[in-house]
Amino acid sequence: MYWGLHGSGGVRHAYTDDELRARHPMLLDAEPSTPAYVLFNDMPRVGDAKRFARLVAARSS
Repeated sequence: MYWGLHGSGGVRHAYTDDELRARHPMLLDAEPSTPAYVLFNDMPRVGDAKRFARLVAARSS
């Protein structure tokens, strides 16, 4: 599964932690047994991707 996140408020939108937390269950509900690839296609993408990875890891442990 591939998800492209383009910024909910436009390309300069930085996702909040709450917005990122809300996306994790959506990924699991869509295809729970399939690996998911998430592309952050917004300007602050590196920071958003790193925070998303940390939030997902924290929920999985």
